[in-house]
Amino acid sequence: MNYKIIFGFLIFMITHLSFGQQTLGKVKGTVIDSSTKESIGFATVSVKGEMKGVVADIDGNFEIELPMGTYIFICSSVGYEKTEIQVSVIPNEPSLIEIELNPGNTLNEIVISVQAKGQITAIHEQLASNKIVNVISSEKMLELPDANAAEAIGRLPGISLQRSSGEASKVVIRGVAPAQNNVTIAGVKMASTNAGDRSADLSIVQSEMLSGVEISKTLRADMDAGATGGTVDLKLAKARKKPSFNAMSEGGYNNLFSNVGDSKTSVGGSTRFLKNKFGIKIQGTYEQKQLSSQRFGGNYTGPILKQELDPEGNLTGEESYIARTTGANLNLVNTIRERMGLSMVLDFKSEFYDVAFLNLVNKSSNDFTNRGESFDFTSATRPFFLGVSVGNDEILNTTHILENKLRLLGTELDLSMAYTHVKTEAHNNYYPFREFSKTTEFIDTDMLVFRRPEELLELRGAPNVDDNKLQSSDINDSDLKDNNYDINIKWHIPFELKNLNTKGILSLGGNYHLLERSSNSDAVYMDYMAGRGNASRNALQSIYPDLVWPAGDQNGIAATNFVDPNYNPGEFLNGRYNLSWSPDINILEDMTSQSRTNFPDLFYQRGNQSYSNDYNTREEQIATFAMLELTIGKLLLVPGIRMEKVDTQYDAFQLLLNAVNSNGLQGIPDSVSVKRNNKIFFPSINAKYKFNESVALRGAIYKSVSRPGFIQLSPRTVVDVNRGNLNFSSTNPFLEPSTAWNYDLSLEIYNRTFGLLTINPFYKQIDDFISFLPDYFPLRNDRIREAPEGFVESLPGLDFYPVDDLINSHRTRIPINNPEKAEYYGVEFSYQKNFRALENKILKGLVLDVNVTLIDSKAKYPYFENIVVGIDSTGFFPQPIPGYKYSTREGKMVGQPSFISNVILGWDYKGFSSRVSYRFQGKTLSGLDAKYSFADAYTDKFQLLDISLKQRIFESFHIYLNATNLTNHIDENYSMYQENRRLPVSNQYYGSRVIFGAMYRF
Repeated sequence: MNYKIIFGFLIFMITHLSFGQQTLGKVKGTVIDSSTKESIGFATVSVKGEMKGVVADIDGNFEIELPMGTYIFICSSVGYEKTEIQVSVIPNEPSLIEIELNPGNTLNEIVISVQAKGQITAIHEQLASNKIVNVISSEKMLELPDANAAEAIGRLPGISLQRSSGEASKVVIRGVAPAQNNVTIAGVKMASTNAGDRSADLSIVQSEMLSGVEISKTLRADMDAGATGGTVDLKLAKARKKPSFNAMSEGGYNNLFSNVGDSKTSVGGSTRFLKNKFGIKIQGTYEQKQLSSQRFGGNYTGPILKQELDPEGNLTGEESYIARTTGANLNLVNTIRERMGLSMVLDFKSEFYDVAFLNLVNKSSNDFTNRGESFDFTSATRPFFLGVSVGNDEILNTTHILENKLRLLGTELDLSMAYTHVKTEAHNNYYPFREFSKTTEFIDTDMLVFRRPEELLELRGAPNVDDNKLQSSDINDSDLKDNNYDINIKWHIPFELKNLNTKGILSLGGNYHLLERSSNSDAVYMDYMAGRGNASRNALQSIYPDLVWPAGDQNGIAATNFVDPNYNPGEFLNGRYNLSWSPDINILEDMTSQSRTNFPDLFYQRGNQSYSNDYNTREEQIATFAMLELTIGKLLLVPGIRMEKVDTQYDAFQLLLNAVNSNGLQGIPDSVSVKRNNKIFFPSINAKYKFNESVALRGAIYKSVSRPGFIQLSPRTVVDVNRGNLNFSSTNPFLEPSTAWNYDLSLEIYNRTFGLLTINPFYKQIDDFISFLPDYFPLRNDRIREAPEGFVESLPGLDFYPVDDLINSHRTRIPINNPEKAEYYGVEFSYQKNFRALENKILKGLVLDVNVTLIDSKAKYPYFENIVVGIDSTGFFPQPIPGYKYSTREGKMVGQPSFISNVILGWDYKGFSSRVSYRFQGKTLSGLDAKYSFADAYTDKFQLLDISLKQRIFESFHIYLNATNLTNHIDENYSMYQENRRLPVSNQYYGSRVIFGAMYRF
């Protein structure tokens, strides 16, 4: 970037353009609703006959500087009648005004329901933005029966959700995975709670903590470019002029375990002091709920080539592919989740300087028990496995932001500093039981072809508890620490070119971001099988003399010692499957505790689990930008350029597995460090043309980036030196960010009678997107044929791998920068309308919000076809030399649904308020086979129905009832080997939930 040009342009602005005069006076005002006296955010205020105009902030506040004189101010806002007011401007003395707007209907009775107000506020912000956005206002969030912020965001156009424990946790924007989107809190990047990638978990953020959410579908130069899908900004509000207080308490019922006892409490308030200069806003919330689930998983072989041959071995029929059902998993998960949140915003406003201190603290903890039954249909001697896991995890996410705003000579300088901290801790005790059977009948492999798991479960029958053995007691701990430091500076310089009928703002600035992250795991076990199990037997029987464990049994402790006679799992997955037995968890936990206290030397480390996800990273990003916001008549242009430079260092381990040793490792793991850096320029332009008061067209072209995940960049390798497994684990620390060119349009049609209709087509072209390359042989790079130029050189070379411990046949699956381009394209339709203008007093309380999104994507995924590249004649018999032909298969992008729709119908009448919410999401690609599209995995289409009812008892006090998942939806994933052969991969059932509560707000 040429800083001399920018500096010269800045000097020209200061010396030639009229952004300040000595005779200027200031007008400070607030736009309010004439009936409710509440502020109206994002109203437009312009000066008649002058090129002056501003958009009010979320609280309806605005400022305009003008020379001395008398002016006519014109104020308008979506859903309100336009108003004109005369204002006198006095030099060097602020004029304080209040503009009242009347709701846009001609009836004598003015009624603005809470739901209509929430919709109008969201429309205000969407229309006032200089980029393409979707908005959820705080009023709208409080009216929806959503468990967390992610659930509320999922009702916007183009948004699909990733779910965990029955709740939405991560946001997919226009089919782009969560790790490739940006989540910010008051403009500051939210730290990831995931050890593997950069995705942000929104399930820990409760809606009550926020003043609204804005989804930016396009980027400006002053925004972080790491958002291929878009940016989710969670907003924290400052205290308004009018004091406020709110309190809410609710209880809930979940039908999965017929459980009553879920509870949630939220209390908060705000006020201002010292003539409204100082404000404080506090909100706290606590929730406890049961998030139990029932889960099924199916196991299958990869595609198997089937050929029809004649007696002489000649191919006589068509080649086809089959799959065999090899196993099934049934999991019963019981989780108690606690969530606590606190937000506190302090701010001070003066004539020249504003300062605000924003704080958001969220903590989530889970206590869980997971009973998992696994059936192996290919084995008759070890047909059953039961794994029981008991533990807890905790996530703490804190954000602290200090915002400073200085107004000087008609310009505005923004400086913010932020610190974000994430800490996650997880602990679980794991108890694996294995059945060693002498009576189970072998299932013929032909019976496994395309066979549904429930048929084979019925054929196999229930496991025999007498043949089950406890093989070990495992203790697993992990923690993640993530610290982020941010400094942001923006200088906004307004100017006018009256001869060109142009006004605008020049914005210059930059950002410094430092991330320091560490991930650590520790896994130990007490062995109950042959060898080390003998010492364990003697130790345990000294504590538990009644423990039945024959000396000659080398397979573990008999499960009959632990059977829980009171175990009753109930109906599983609506009766699709049946669960068998369970151990008494209290007995197992006591045995582990006693053993760890009295015999710590009998616990051995599991080396692979303890080191494979350990890493340390330091990322330093420096960004600068220059941006113009130009208003030329009816045209708004926002061009800009941004530069981001990122330096990183990653430290991890190279592991050599050796089953002979107690920790499963050979020697001490080697620490490996890799440094990398990149610098990318990001041009962008957003534009808006307003044809008239009702129709506007927006457009944007911009470049964005997606950075690789933490584990993907970690320089980790895991190699089996026993040669028992020639597949080894590898990452790729040489990955580059993937870049995308994004093209967006948006047609907006609005008037008070019709409502707001938006149509948003979009297109994204992504280069170097990250996919996985199967069957990569590092020692056979020279045998790759027909690869694109530079592809082989981009793969990790021999200097990265422990070559002395590899042989030619070692292969791995690695993440790569795909040399093929990927494309997303689609269109979003959104319609919002309230019926306040109707004469019918009953129907005028209706509020409608409908959106539909169609998405598609195209990508090519590389793989290697086996070929012969020569003949080895060094031996007695010539041998073909295997080689690898670069090939690709077409497919969609993982996580991209084809269709999304939301319908929300609200109705308010007097003190009663109701809302019905319907969500539909089409089939989504959830897993990709390396070579064959017919073996891909999908998440089935689903629909959710929620209802919210609220009744005002007296002024400011309401009772309400929310019911979610009334359709009793089961999340279903499947593989489709043939159009008529859908094999279930996983099913998850969380049940419906009913919540009853009371709320007090003023």
